[in-house]
Amino acid sequence: MISLSDLYSPFINLKWDLNKLERYGKEVYHLFHASSAGLCIRKHWFMTNPDVPETDPPDEKSERVLRLGTLVHDDYEKAIAHFLKEKERNKEKENNNNIYIYNNTELLRTIKTISTEVEVALPELNVRGHYDIVIVMETGEVYLYDLKTIGSWGYTRKFGHTKNRDKNPSINNELQIATYGLAVQQEFGRLDGMYLHYYKKDDSIFKQKEVPLSFLQDAITYWKNVNDAVLFQDSPPPIANFKSPVYTWECGYCQYSTHCNNYN
Repeated sequence: MISLSDLYSPFINLKWDLNKLERYGKEVYHLFHASSAGLCIRKHWFMTNPDVPETDPPDEKSERVLRLGTLVHDDYEKAIAHFLKEKERNKEKENNNNIYIYNNTELLRTIKTISTEVEVALPELNVRGHYDIVIVMETGEVYLYDLKTIGSWGYTRKFGHTKNRDKNPSINNELQIATYGLAVQQEFGRLDGMYLHYYKKDDSIFKQKEVPLSFLQDAITYWKNVNDAVLFQDSPPPIANFKSPVYTWECGYCQYSTHCNNYN
């Protein structure tokens, strides 16, 4: 009997490598990754050091989980492309005094444009990344969205009954979108709202969470601390509570954990 996983795993590995090459093929090692905002400062040293290769790449299960997140992102991009196409068709019909009826007519009237998967950089903070979605309204407001796939346990810890919620929730997602928010603010001249859009993998329920704009300053502070601790240092910063790592679960997902154990 042939297991289909034997056919799927090589494909996942290939997609992982291609996606990494597409995003970080032209690596600039002194630039930090916005996707690691709010996480272990010690890890940033390894990521920006060209002489330190990865020692603990994701296993097959982790790659499948990441692939699922990519597929959800791709679907949202296709939905947005479809919406923009319908908006253009609607505009043509209006110009001909023959209004095209679409099931999102109100959105067609209120949304001016949508950008997806745009690379951004903050040279003053030595950070780069890719934001997911920026929506510009006809009235000028600019809104930033970051898509997150999440499992049942994580969803319950964030949005479940009060007694089940995390008493000390992580804020790395908030700092990540705020990092993108700084770049969006520079690009568009304004930023009116930031939202984390969680897609629950188990049953396809989704929930949107607004991130206060005050996190923009928190992101600046975080990246300045990273720069001070990491840039031009011959060794990684020391292991310290709430900094390296910030969360106890980070080490289990770190592709540099073996290296980290070899440094004092």
